[in-house]
Amino acid sequence: MRQHTTNLLGNEKGMALVASLLVMVAITVIVVAVSVTSQVEKSTTVTHRTSNRALYAADSGIEAAKQQMTLFAKSALDSLNSVYGGTGAIIPSPQTFFPSLGLGSSHTGSPAYAANTSFSFEDSTLDLQSQAFNFKYTITSTGTYNGSSRSVVSEGRLRVSATRGSFTDYLIFTDKHAMVGGTPIWFTTSTTFDGRVHTNDKLRFAYYPTFHDHVTSVSNTADYYNYGSALTLNADYNGTKDVPNFYGGFDRGEANIALPTNSYSQERASLGGNPADTTPLTNAERRSLLGMTGTSSVPAGVYVPNSGGYVSGGLYISGDAKNAEFKVDTNNRQEIKIKDANNLWTTVTINHAANNTTVVPPYGSTQVYSGVPRGIMYTKGSIQDMRGPARSGSTIPPAIHSNTQMTIAATGDIRLQSDFTYQDYNNGENVIGLFTSGGNARIGTSAPDNVKIDAFVMTSGTDKSFTVDNYNYGSDRGQVRLTGGMISSRYGAFGTFGYYGTTGYGRDFKYDRRGKIPPYFPLTQRYTTDDPIPLTLAWREN
Repeated sequence: MRQHTTNLLGNEKGMALVASLLVMVAITVIVVAVSVTSQVEKSTTVTHRTSNRALYAADSGIEAAKQQMTLFAKSALDSLNSVYGGTGAIIPSPQTFFPSLGLGSSHTGSPAYAANTSFSFEDSTLDLQSQAFNFKYTITSTGTYNGSSRSVVSEGRLRVSATRGSFTDYLIFTDKHAMVGGTPIWFTTSTTFDGRVHTNDKLRFAYYPTFHDHVTSVSNTADYYNYGSALTLNADYNGTKDVPNFYGGFDRGEANIALPTNSYSQERASLGGNPADTTPLTNAERRSLLGMTGTSSVPAGVYVPNSGGYVSGGLYISGDAKNAEFKVDTNNRQEIKIKDANNLWTTVTINHAANNTTVVPPYGSTQVYSGVPRGIMYTKGSIQDMRGPARSGSTIPPAIHSNTQMTIAATGDIRLQSDFTYQDYNNGENVIGLFTSGGNARIGTSAPDNVKIDAFVMTSGTDKSFTVDNYNYGSDRGQVRLTGGMISSRYGAFGTFGYYGTTGYGRDFKYDRRGKIPPYFPLTQRYTTDDPIPLTLAWREN
């Protein structure tokens, strides 16, 4: 029995040894496998990271190429704009705007990239306010890093555009910086302007006038009062005697900005025609746009062009408007009452909320049209008496509804006889332009003291101005409180001051900084180039 037990114990020891060896082998295999797997994963991770770095480099090439194309396009457009003659396309040959071989960019080192961009012209849009040119681009970029290479392709559209400047960019603009009789205008210490000032002439400064925005002149020099012994200098100041505050800078030698010579665009717009057509209208064209036949002059009166029950133009007045009265009625609608050359009244009520227009003619039935008029009221003649509602004590009721945007144009004089203000100036969308292509803009003798006017006022005819009737008679009438801007051929007379007292008005002009432009208000012939905008349409790895 003992011998049998001893054999069993020996067998058990042998089995234990074998088991131990098997465990050791298994552990060794596991350790080796883990080590090999770790090395493989490490190698794969390194390869993956290297490949990703190459991809990132390729994508950097795409972004660098976009920046390169926008800088090239902006510089090329600036060059073309600097020699632009004012008619036709700023880019005369869009197909050759970019180099035929495209643009290339690269970065050496590690990582590195090489990118090439090709272009094809798609289309362009040329209208009154802007010119835009669209180009299709394809960027191919290859990135490399530590022997790894990745290539990507990006396709998109680049918009290259320029926007015409508006005369509403200016608080003060003069073609000749003098009065009609040639009397020079001096900006003195009492002058404070918070908007842009420009003249196609030369500016004159005495003592310490203040300008909070950019001041420009075509002349390379300016006149300085110099205690009565005027000096002409190519400088921003005259020693310590005449030191204007130019907070926005004073640039001389600027390009001339021509005033418009006619209002054909505005007339066509009011009749429902194409405002981009700036050729003079014939009587046949006027009558046709008004639904009439024949070739004789349009009879005096007030017209609201319409078609099929819809308003199709603005307001058109043939002959003088003896009166034009604007107000916001009790139903919060824009009301305009006009007395024509025949002493007949027409009332036009514009309901912005309901999107309709009601016309009460001097004869016949009231008409209600769908839609509201284009933002243009055109008088082929003068507006002899234009006004808003009368004051109620110290309150000035608004003349212009918060949603009314309009250019009031005439071929002759426009005479304001009262306050002319906006409803809800701070929050409203309203804006008014007064534009006469052949007359003066005048503040009449019936206007109140400290008259308040919200508008951009423009007189573009030769030697025409924004002025005050009988400015050199009577007593001090306070200030003309203009919010908007004054653009004129000459600097008009507002009042006088001296030893024997003051007559007329002073100027209290504030620029309308809400950024709103009256529809159909004249634009300059000068374009400002916009920053090109690339738009990615597709991206893929090559």
